[in-house]
Amino acid sequence: MVSYIEAGRRGRQAFVVLCLRDGKRVRLRHPSGRVGDRWFEEALAVMRQRHMEACNGVLPAVTGAPIAERRVRLWVKAAAVLLPVAALAMHFWWLDRQSDRHDTPPEVASCDYLPRDLAAQAVPGGREVGFGIESLACRWGTERPWEQGTWLDMFIGTWSVHEAERSHEARKKGHPPGSVLHPLPGAKKNAYTVAWQDSWGFTAQGGAHVKGYLVTVDLHTRHAPSAAVAEQQVAGILQAIVRKLEKRV
Repeated sequence: MVSYIEAGRRGRQAFVVLCLRDGKRVRLRHPSGRVGDRWFEEALAVMRQRHMEACNGVLPAVTGAPIAERRVRLWVKAAAVLLPVAALAMHFWWLDRQSDRHDTPPEVASCDYLPRDLAAQAVPGGREVGFGIESLACRWGTERPWEQGTWLDMFIGTWSVHEAERSHEARKKGHPPGSVLHPLPGAKKNAYTVAWQDSWGFTAQGGAHVKGYLVTVDLHTRHAPSAAVAEQQVAGILQAIVRKLEKRV
């Protein structure tokens, strides 16, 4: 509860101060002005009048000792200690991230790692076609794959080990509701495959990260008799890619 209202000043700047019953003081930024400003004095008078009316003409007494305005609060002391510690921690984290970038493996040409025999089984009559992302991606399909409704996309990106793992985990969460991820047989636990039915027929995907190499395989097919068969085809292709990359690193 406000005990009384007074005017404060700092240099030529004037402001309103609410003096509470427990001894605390609250500064108000508005209304404010310069010392002796008529508008400020009138606003202060109105506030005092309304406060007096609200108190029925009797101002509440101050029951606590006044608190020095320049006293450093406990949270300020805590912040003064924690902020430099947090800044130092962020600095070391940044240095770790920068050093981690030096562990990024050299880029590879994705199509060099595509097992063409397995790709030909998944996409009959297909061949390597341009994908527009230089050597990072490789597409196996016909000249107009959307007409056949069947094509295979493969991507091998290079990041630091931590970045590849984060991107891999994010992709695993982006599949349609109800689709079930399966670990890739005979590979590390981070590799997986998944498949579902869609307007094309079936879509099957696989992903893995191998020491900084992020691998993704996407098969859209109208030829596979079921989602399980499409997933098996992707699993075979992904296994072959992972084995070849593991030999490289």
